[in-house]
Amino acid sequence: MADIFEKVLIEAPAKEVFEQVADPEKAKDMFVSVTKVERLNDKVKEPGAKYREYRQLSNRKVGTDVEITEYQPFEIYGLTSQANGMKVNYRYSFKEVQDGWTEITFEGTVIPEKLILKLTKPIVTRMLIREEKDHLIYLKKFIEGEH
Repeated sequence: MADIFEKVLIEAPAKEVFEQVADPEKAKDMFVSVTKVERLNDKVKEPGAKYREYRQLSNRKVGTDVEITEYQPFEIYGLTSQANGMKVNYRYSFKEVQDGWTEITFEGTVIPEKLILKLTKPIVTRMLIREEKDHLIYLKKFIEGEH
């Protein structure tokens, strides 16, 4: 079961929404905290493609390695991020609900990889919920603003 869950409707076709969301290099344009994205291997927009994403969090810059795990055009986009022994699986599902409107469902699952982190999982999960809580709203504004 997901630790983080969000849903939003975007006034744009699923194909267009998917192409925006499933491009890791556009994260810096869509999300205020993302300052830079670097590609780490030769794969692009496919399972196994790896990126390093830099975020400005409060008074520090944090780098996180991100790998695409699922890529089903216009339907599913999955990522895994790893930092300091904590793994987070993210999954976006896209569904065209009516002509020109897309519903995005976002789920995040926190997976501690060390015993001590299992004890802090609730704290990390709350922190991620705070950090990610409006990211679909930013996505919506970004995509709808391009029309």
